[in-house]
Amino acid sequence: MGGWGCGKKGRFHSKTRQFIVCQHTRIGGRIFPGIHHRASFKIHEMGAEYELTMRSFDDETKLAVRCHETDIFPKSSVFASLDEASSFFRGGSVGYSPSRNLGCYDGLDLRTSRWSISALAVDELKSSYFENTSHFPSESIRFDCGLLMKGIDHSWHVQPMIRDP
Repeated sequence: MGGWGCGKKGRFHSKTRQFIVCQHTRIGGRIFPGIHHRASFKIHEMGAEYELTMRSFDDETKLAVRCHETDIFPKSSVFASLDEASSFFRGGSVGYSPSRNLGCYDGLDLRTSRWSISALAVDELKSSYFENTSHFPSESIRFDCGLLMKGIDHSWHVQPMIRDP
């Protein structure tokens, strides 16, 4: 089992990982854009099964996911197929989040050496953010589907900051 602490470049290769995000919180917004908060993560990979928990140090944000790889794409998804979901996300590799400057947003672009997504069956999902009815009124959102990318070389590239109009 991995230990608590900060690793070089944030890489942890054991099948069970426990770590605290330190490096990105120290440099957040300067080298790696965005507002970063310290959190602890626990990740268990057991073959085709995965468990992830995350808890922010201020205990405001919590996430728990338990899932497993599957060949079955959910019929309840807004996407007609895994290929359609894959195409949608492949075309949207740039994301923005609030910056330290009010009314501004920092951007990142995910670039991959290749593109390959598989389906995940999500057995358990808890998110303090999405379950917060002050963010999302009851019944206004629902989980759609689980997707997995693994073993793919990737890099993140800073995008120009955007401002509210």
